Amino acid sequence: MAPQIRINDIHYNKYTVYEAKINNKIVYRMTGFSFSLISLGIVAIVPSGEIQDSHYAKIGDRIRILIYFNGELSVEPTVRIGNKEFNASYRPLSSNPEKNSYAYYADCTLTSDLNLSEGIIQFEIYGYKDDNGKEGNILTNEDISNSTYNYVIFDDIPPTASIKAGEQFTIGNDIDGYKKISFQLHDNIALRGYILNEKTTILTPSQWSDANNITISTSGAILGNNIITIVDMAGNKNKYEFKLVES
Repeated sequence: MAPQIRINDIHYNKYTVYEAKINNKIVYRMTGFSFSLISLGIVAIVPSGEIQDSHYAKIGDRIRILIYFNGELSVEPTVRIGNKEFNASYRPLSSNPEKNSYAYYADCTLTSDLNLSEGIIQFEIYGYKDDNGKEGNILTNEDISNSTYNYVIFDDIPPTASIKAGEQFTIGNDIDGYKKISFQLHDNIALRGYILNEKTTILTPSQWSDANNITISTSGAILGNNIITIVDMAGNKNKYEFKLVES
């Protein structure tokens, strides 16, 4: 009769114990990683006053990896983004030991030497150990469970604007000034809005949009020299100057 082989996954207190049995006799027993991952997320830290979304980041911005376990680790996690490693340190003010919630955050400043590609920022988390010295599994974007902070898109290309032709959109020229001017706006990923001098307009996020029929009566516009600043979701900016004249 062929031997009956079974591998059991037994939860004993806070430990996971793996047992291998042959004919109901234990032949191997191993204690696994003690703690469970409660939550994993990623967020861009948006500078105060900036027109930017926390799901987008550019060079110079800071992103945070938020990791929560149900126990305090003996070795803190290492986070790799691009070709650099960052430490995820224990954050007591964000932890709640009474509810078995222990927070570890890695703050990562995005620099050009990370060699990031445009798109969703990928990361790996590894090297962390429980109080029994067992190392946990490698964690990646696939393990994100925080529904609010679930991705950050890297974008370092500024948006653009071009003057729209046709009298229904634009009347005038750069030398004499414009009685009316319209712009077509574009970003490689998504536009956030534009600032006409000091007046901010938030757009529905998309690659293409418009700033149409700007005259001296438009909110934010003035007679004479004006500046329109185009901003994308990551906070990249481009400025354009133009002169408005009376109709």
